[in-house]
Amino acid sequence: MSRRAVPFRPTLILLACALLALPAAAAAQEDEPRGLSFDLFGGASAIYSSSSGLSLHTESVGARGGFSLTRVWTVEAALSRSGGDRVTWNGEVSAKAYLVQADRFKLFALAGPGIHREDLSGGSADSKTVHAAIGAEIALSPRFYLRPEVRSRWPVDHLNERNRSEDYTVGFGWRF
Repeated sequence: MSRRAVPFRPTLILLACALLALPAAAAAQEDEPRGLSFDLFGGASAIYSSSSGLSLHTESVGARGGFSLTRVWTVEAALSRSGGDRVTWNGEVSAKAYLVQADRFKLFALAGPGIHREDLSGGSADSKTVHAAIGAEIALSPRFYLRPEVRSRWPVDHLNERNRSEDYTVGFGWRF
């Protein structure tokens, strides 16, 4: 056997294990709920910077949609608007994992990338962001739920400056 074939051995072993595990994983996921969800949310937004401290915006409103891939994992997209001295828009994509699941209560954490747009008097400024959140889904009925959430957002270009924004929201959602 040549020396070039040796580095591929671990890759081939991992690939074989993954192919053997796929049928078992597919069978286990057949009874897991999948589908679309949509919610509208509102609350307060705050900005923290290391130089000026905490400043509170008047409101934060938005809409979000998601698709449940498995019982634990969901992919979401959200668009929100915060007002105050300056109007800001946030568009985000998230991977959400349910940490605790009871009959009518689910605790989750999520994270992902986003875009932050700030409307200024002479135009607008865009920046890339990363975000993380923790929240809950409280079932009001089999299809409707209440969703309190705390979301933190950091600008990618200024991660070392300790700037961030926080959204404290409550949403009403619907599962299709």
